[in-house]
Amino acid sequence: MLSIKKRADCFISLHKFNESKRVADLCNNDLKNTVAVLVTDAGTPSISDPGATLVSKYHEEKVPVYSVPGCCSITAAFSISGFELRPEAYFSFLGFFPRKQTEQTSLLEEITYKKSFSIFFESGKRITNTLKIIHEFFKIEVRAFLVKELTKKHEMYWKGSVTELTKLFSEKNSPTDILKGEFVLILDLTKLHKPRNSPTDEIESWINVLQPFMKKSDIAKVLKIKYGIKRNDLYNHILIKKN
Repeated sequence: MLSIKKRADCFISLHKFNESKRVADLCNNDLKNTVAVLVTDAGTPSISDPGATLVSKYHEEKVPVYSVPGCCSITAAFSISGFELRPEAYFSFLGFFPRKQTEQTSLLEEITYKKSFSIFFESGKRITNTLKIIHEFFKIEVRAFLVKELTKKHEMYWKGSVTELTKLFSEKNSPTDILKGEFVLILDLTKLHKPRNSPTDEIESWINVLQPFMKKSDIAKVLKIKYGIKRNDLYNHILIKKN
């Protein structure tokens, strides 16, 4: 790396499993008297990668932190997507697509009503399944842009509907290298038509029906399972509604 000779005393590993310990082991003198460089072999530190805890420690100790920016896959992907930002159509970066079903449902419900561009990271191992989940959730045509390995030798991109991308990545005769690398997925929800009965309306209806027969906490449990919304949020909503 930059022709720097690797020495055991100047290179320290930092990953999601040891970041808290690494930061805890730092003493104030180390921070103030040493120039440290945080690098990744791919991506940007602290952006869906470890680093935020370390950077926060530097801020707490009033030690300067500087950025040496490289390519940002989020803006780089959007710049070649052909999608246009407008005052009423912004984009949101949401990190890696959730793995848990309840979190997936909750997030997709949320972005449905923002009518913006939503950007996700995803791995090659999960991209096909993620496309299927999004396709099955919306059940209508949603424009999308998908790119992998930006600025690298095996960069590839696809533009079309989520339905088309799902079909492409589900085909058995797709090239084997199509799933290698990390993906950036952009969903265009700016022109998405809101369903006549939104989940919020349905939740209100269920609360009205169940309140005479169930405890507030039990209603929150049931609706959490059905809609993937946090139980505490539902419980507080029921309390506010009652008052």
